[in-house]
Amino acid sequence: MSHTQGKTYYSLLGVGPQASQAELDAAFIAMQKVLAEVVDSRVRESRLQKLEEVYQLLSNPLRRSVYDASLQAGQAQRVLLHSEPAPSVRTSHSLGSNPLIKVGVGLLGLLVVGYLYFAWRQQATLDAYQANVKAMQERALSMQQEAIRRASEQEAAVMASERYAEDGMETAEQRAARLAIEARDREYADWNRKVSREYERAQDEKERNEARKRSEREREERERDRQRERDEADAIARLERERQAMFNRLLSERRYYQARELAKTQSEFDRIKYAEKYGR
Repeated sequence: MSHTQGKTYYSLLGVGPQASQAELDAAFIAMQKVLAEVVDSRVRESRLQKLEEVYQLLSNPLRRSVYDASLQAGQAQRVLLHSEPAPSVRTSHSLGSNPLIKVGVGLLGLLVVGYLYFAWRQQATLDAYQANVKAMQERALSMQQEAIRRASEQEAAVMASERYAEDGMETAEQRAARLAIEARDREYADWNRKVSREYERAQDEKERNEARKRSEREREERERDRQRERDEADAIARLERERQAMFNRLLSERRYYQARELAKTQSEFDRIKYAEKYGR
């Protein structure tokens, strides 16, 4: 391979540097079909191997970004073929000018920065939520310990009250202690209900957040699937238009053998026979 001669990896596949993965897949399949018709088996295998290496590199986002950077710097590796294969179906993308590449790189950088900012915001929200839950748990633990201490005091007071009750009398001090115990019991019950409500509210908020995140992920996945389907359909339609354009040009140039290799429908084969017979 040479840095100054031959084809770039993109031009070998017949796509531009901004091509999506669906466009790469379609171009790779189309080039495989073209190279499969090369008669010389050694040349065919060599070119198919080079095509596979180029496709694997461009299908890897990290390796592709490194290659794009070297391509912009004018130091990208190129594929040197000793002879060109038969006319192939190519997409309409080209390498483009350097300003367009710079704009594309700038937009990619903005997308990366936007994604990192979104991820940071999501992480910050999650950290704040976890800190809030932890504070609530610590407060609940503290209140539980206080409740245990009060329960111990109440139990001791009840035991003392029971001893006095067995003797059949209750002093004013005992009555005050009993009323205090009953008040603490009511306070403890209220506290338990409050903790239960706060816990249920925290659980409901957590479930709503998880459901919202799950819904957003599912919506993003559906959108990616729809975009991938649109890209694949566009790539197939573009290849078909270019095949028909190539077929018509071959017919007009009376290159019937090559036109027959591109023909797919019975009407196209009939057109070839008519042109061979009448010369038009």
